[in-house]
Amino acid sequence: MRQNRFSFAAMMTTTIIGVFMIYMMFQYNSKYNSYRIEQRNALENQLKAILQSKPHREEISIHSTITWPTIKQYEPGYPKQLYQPLLSLIEAWNPDNPDPPAIFHETLPHFNYSNPVERAMAASYRDAEVPFKIYNIPEFMKTSSLWTDEYLVNAFHEHGEQHVEKSKNNHFMFWAMRGRNVKDYIPPTEVVKLKFESWLQEAYAADQNKAPNTTSHLYFMTGSPPRDYGNTFVARDLPLFSTRSNNFFITNVGANKGIQCRFSMRGIIAESHYDSGKNMVLMIKGAKRYIITPPHTCKKLALITDVNHPSFRHSVIDWSDLDQARAHDFANVDAIDTIVREGEVLFIPSFWMHYIVSLQYAIQCNSRSGPPSENQGADEISECMGLDMSAMGMKKMKAKKRLEMSK
Repeated sequence: MRQNRFSFAAMMTTTIIGVFMIYMMFQYNSKYNSYRIEQRNALENQLKAILQSKPHREEISIHSTITWPTIKQYEPGYPKQLYQPLLSLIEAWNPDNPDPPAIFHETLPHFNYSNPVERAMAASYRDAEVPFKIYNIPEFMKTSSLWTDEYLVNAFHEHGEQHVEKSKNNHFMFWAMRGRNVKDYIPPTEVVKLKFESWLQEAYAADQNKAPNTTSHLYFMTGSPPRDYGNTFVARDLPLFSTRSNNFFITNVGANKGIQCRFSMRGIIAESHYDSGKNMVLMIKGAKRYIITPPHTCKKLALITDVNHPSFRHSVIDWSDLDQARAHDFANVDAIDTIVREGEVLFIPSFWMHYIVSLQYAIQCNSRSGPPSENQGADEISECMGLDMSAMGMKKMKAKKRLEMSK
């Protein structure tokens, strides 16, 4: 009898605990759902505010008459015939002015990826390590359509605040985060945390108000690591960049550095620098001006040669300051000027310097494939920087840097 009473009591206790747990779960789910609804409503209100601040597309389009060159088969000696004095380019169109001239003359060959003949022609330029542009790439066109404001706000929302660089004006000098630990080093920009939707409102306001170059600018950055293969939305939406096998854009998967994406406000300038790998630069939204210069111009661009400096391989010259440009003999620096528009890919060969101006709110993602097989450009950069920039030399330099950082 006593055992039956104990069994009944245990059963009632278990039942009461079970009912209490169900009640608590209901309360938690109700509060969680309320929280989710509040978050969703806040996000929708943020999107409405973004759309209200977003200029009409025709207001921010690139109003220029463009002249295009005739495409040709690659010939040795190219692109010497395209070179113009760098000083002439920036005197005619100062980099601090993001509004293009009424007529802009494109000189880089511009190939149609969906045309097999033109794609083969472009591949010969790529393999020769010389610059060109290519367009009409279905996979990238799909990404441009997919990356709407709402899609991006939702994609970034779960990650909260993001890494954003803030400058007191429109100039951005790259610096490695290790610079924070360098004694007496003052970073050229400030790192702040910002939600994407807040940054996007600032970007559209800069387009709408034509923010002057003397005001503060914000540079939003994201990307995906090597061998991501779709774990992040960036890699998932750019499968030609995050690939397991070589393709037109990534010619050496083993040396691929992942995907770097830069979300730019109108007027932002990324100072001149070079990368040691073949660089495919995709414009997903908007437009940017690129001034590229070949490796032999390195000595005139005052690049930082100290490999331990946070801004190593970047130019200290302000190209928008014409007095500085003249003092560094920019009249004798070979350069090519181009505007990269939505849906276009610019191929920047290894060791070519590039200087970038955002003409409006723009999204650019790029991916690199490692150094050239025949070390094109490495000799000029090695002499300029006082370093061995051959493939083997770079491996040794990276190994040494990793060893120093581990100490």
